[in-house]
Amino acid sequence: MKKIFLFLLFFCCFFQISTGYADRLENRAFNAPASVSKSKHSLVSYLTQNIEDDHDKLRVIAYWIASHIA
Repeated sequence: MKKIFLFLLFFCCFFQISTGYADRLENRAFNAPASVSKSKHSLVSYLTQNIEDDHDKLRVIAYWIASHIA
């Protein structure tokens, strides 16, 4: 169930944003330093800094989950 949810989330996210912006979101998620992942609050603050749109915030968090947990 978890894998299906992640697949659907990424499928929706991937096709709704441009490649350059998607790459920046993915890079931010994939290159998050280990020091910020020690607490949920610091991780979310790092991942969502300077992102205004709630959908983009969800995307970058989903990218982090897929790259670090899945």
